[in-house]
Amino acid sequence: MQKLLYRFVVLIMVSIALWGCVDSTPADEQQNSSQVEDESELADGAIPPNTLIQLSDPLDEPEYYCIDVPGFRDSLDLDGALTVHTCKPNSDDEIFTINHPAEGQFYMPAYERCMEARSAEAGAELSMAECGDTPLQRFSYREDATIQLQSSDATNLCITAADEPGEPTGGPSHLRRDLLLQPCADVSVALSQWSFPGPTVP
Repeated sequence: MQKLLYRFVVLIMVSIALWGCVDSTPADEQQNSSQVEDESELADGAIPPNTLIQLSDPLDEPEYYCIDVPGFRDSLDLDGALTVHTCKPNSDDEIFTINHPAEGQFYMPAYERCMEARSAEAGAELSMAECGDTPLQRFSYREDATIQLQSSDATNLCITAADEPGEPTGGPSHLRRDLLLQPCADVSVALSQWSFPGPTVP
């Protein structure tokens, strides 16, 4: 009986030792590895194929602001100046495909148009236009989460929400602000940092 008990104890000790060999990576190294994977995923810049372009700071709108075509349904104005408006999940007039049909273009699949700056000057508005080769349709999503116009005529111009309280547009919580190009160095991060959460707000 004692021999059997002794063998059983030895067997348990050997099993524990072998288990320790299966994963000998220190816990802090495992954590660092996980962090590297997360950072790599962010660095890849994987953007959902259909996404809102959401202002990262909610400002005065708890439902957040998203880049939006002015108007609604029959009053939709595809030639009008883009605004930031209370995010409308899965709404055609706020859903974009990024880097389509070419790198740097922000395409609205429901209307087959691309976002375009009306000029490469500070204070310029943006609108939706037929997709083309103009540099006014090329944008870069920067590491600091700003969206910058790529045009060689532009001097570090970023897409920016206007620094003014949101204007009510109807509904329980529907607000809008102007959307403009402004010098990246001069604008508040709260008004110029963007994210691509997919078709709904997290």
